[in-house]
Amino acid sequence: MYKITLMALLLLGLFATQDAVARPKHFYTDKWWWLGRGFSATAVGLDAWSTGSYLNVCSTCADSFPLFNVNSRGTIAGASIIDFAISTGFSVVEWHLGPRLSDGKPVDRLLGYFGQPAVDGALHGWAATTNWEFAARCRAAELSCN
Repeated sequence: MYKITLMALLLLGLFATQDAVARPKHFYTDKWWWLGRGFSATAVGLDAWSTGSYLNVCSTCADSFPLFNVNSRGTIAGASIIDFAISTGFSVVEWHLGPRLSDGKPVDRLLGYFGQPAVDGALHGWAATTNWEFAARCRAAELSCN
């Protein structure tokens, strides 16, 4: 839920700074957009991997996902795909509303291209770190975590 709220605030801020400038015809032809998507995909992938590590240690545990409990490899993959699809949708809207690199304003340019991937990186990075720390604590204490 926090991610959706953060994305909505980011999009509102970008809408307020929208400028009419020349840009690529489509978002999918913009190399900077793809760089941001790659960063987001890496963050989501690391979170999914860490969730798998977490479930290897504690098979009866479940990771929290806003729509359903993640408690198997299939649901980890499904949750990751849903999360990345939502994130990509926000990124497309952000691309259309945000300032372009040709604007000449470094802070606005960075926010326009990498605001949403930075939110992904922060939230999924925190989740991955939490999962790996839990798995390491369980392994160190030789707990079954059941």
